[in-house]
Amino acid sequence: MSNTTAHDSGIAVSAPNGAVRPGMIVPAIIDGIALDGRGVASASGRQLLVRGALPGDEVDARVFRRRGGRLEATCVSVRREGFPRREPRCAHTGQCGGCTWQQWEPGIQHEMKRRMVREALTRAMPDAAIEVLPVVAAGPEFGYRNKMEFTFGKDETGAVTLGLHRVGRFDATFDVKHCWIAPEAMNAVRAWVCEWARRHALVPYDPRRFVGALRHLVLREAAATGDVMANLVCATGEVAGLDELSEGLPAELPQVKSLLFSVNTRRGDTAHAETTVVLSGRPAISERIGAMEVTVSPISFLQTNSAGAERLYSVVSDVAALSGEERVLDMYCGIGLIGISLAPRAREVVGLEQVPSAVQDANGMRERLGYTHVQFRQGDAEVVLPAWADRGERFDVVIVDPPRAGLHPKVLAALVRMSPRVIVYVSCNPVTLAANVADLSSSGYRIGAAHPVDLFPHTPHIETVVRLEK
Repeated sequence: MSNTTAHDSGIAVSAPNGAVRPGMIVPAIIDGIALDGRGVASASGRQLLVRGALPGDEVDARVFRRRGGRLEATCVSVRREGFPRREPRCAHTGQCGGCTWQQWEPGIQHEMKRRMVREALTRAMPDAAIEVLPVVAAGPEFGYRNKMEFTFGKDETGAVTLGLHRVGRFDATFDVKHCWIAPEAMNAVRAWVCEWARRHALVPYDPRRFVGALRHLVLREAAATGDVMANLVCATGEVAGLDELSEGLPAELPQVKSLLFSVNTRRGDTAHAETTVVLSGRPAISERIGAMEVTVSPISFLQTNSAGAERLYSVVSDVAALSGEERVLDMYCGIGLIGISLAPRAREVVGLEQVPSAVQDANGMRERLGYTHVQFRQGDAEVVLPAWADRGERFDVVIVDPPRAGLHPKVLAALVRMSPRVIVYVSCNPVTLAANVADLSSSGYRIGAAHPVDLFPHTPHIETVVRLEK
């Protein structure tokens, strides 16, 4: 059998023993799952990562990239299913880099996420038998997002589009017809603003040539009230039609209680702005997470699934198992939701966060609730925690909810020196969670069960909570 044969589509097909190049379609038997949610197979002695496939699948996969010693591919047809598929609800499946698992039922998604957490922990600690509990579902599988960031672009005719990035592309978008993980109000606002931009013949920003005006439309919705914040982010302050936008959008869609205009002149593809002004309504909206009323500003950090956040904080509380006598440190506390949620069962809570506006929001919520035994401080954990360890600061329980990169070595070392009785680690990245938990285990901490919580249906992302005890 020759290494390469013709395929009906005109794309080369490589036999398993042939040299595989980008553009070829290869047969693949998926025997594992990568920690980013792609199926794992092998082709010509290389690891093959296949988007849109799960363990047990036998598929044909189109290779689109060779990176290091690995090949990356997309499933183009399924010969045999490892797990039953369903028809995706979204018309953009395959185009969008977001809901890549929508063709599988939530129970299958949960089993894959549980497997990914177990795999990460096993790789980091092969000799440790850590129990990974079943995934906790956290709310509905559709319409759960409280924040969406849409990007302006152009279609093949040159008309303005307002949608999402194509999978694997920073410089290409597609026009969204309907996003099923966004609430209905967000879909309506997106459609109205896109038509407004077309009426005024506005020019989308080109991330390669750094020209054009329209960059992003960032939408936030408070699940408790249905109030919507709409923030138009542009590369320049000179944009036609802002009067029509400020008057017409809230008039036609009265759930828009906050309409903002932001300017970002930086070249980086980010919705973070240098200046923001209120076009109409309020500068912020209010959300409720459990008993906590949260002020949501354009830059507030809030879990993108409000119902899921409430469930996650409940799991953290259960895992922390406070008696009411503990002094608690809430690291990387953001706007303070974990610390505030634990306050009724703690003697004292101290929150630490680097972003000044988040600390201000956290202290505002603390004051509204009358929690005199709670305080939030601003500072970089890499600097503050070693200083606290040097001066003998002590906490009974430490909650860590770090960025995806995990704990910095300086923070880990300071945490070990401070020697809290219990550490509750909250993570959205099983790989860095496992690495940090392994380091803490080698420093004298016993690892409890891992509690995965699914805040991100139809994606490979998972939150995990682990208790470590001296």
